Amino acid sequence: MGNWTREGFVGQMFTTFAKFIAPSGMLASVLWDDETVVRERLGHGVSDLKMTRRHYNFTYPFPPAEVVEFFRQCHGPANRAFESLDETAAQSSVQNSKHYGRRII
Repeated sequence: MGNWTREGFVGQMFTTFAKFIAPSGMLASVLWDDETVVRERLGHGVSDLKMTRRHYNFTYPFPPAEVVEFFRQCHGPANRAFESLDETAAQSSVQNSKHYGRRII
């Protein structure tokens, strides 16, 4: 099973999206990097659990602003988060991405 970490790109992205779209009471997806949380969530369905961190670089064939647009169009949570913004905030997030690389919204 591959999980993302809170401090990595995907974890930061989901933490940001949760501010806009996470339903109240929803379990945080960014906690799958915590072995205690994973054991609790899997419960009796797991008898042996070993977690090993690996580093993965997300690389895209286009600049940061286009990465944002790619996620905005093709990734459900990003799409929903952007839909919750007014047009000025949405455009601002794209402009900010040109300067901050990993910053999504």
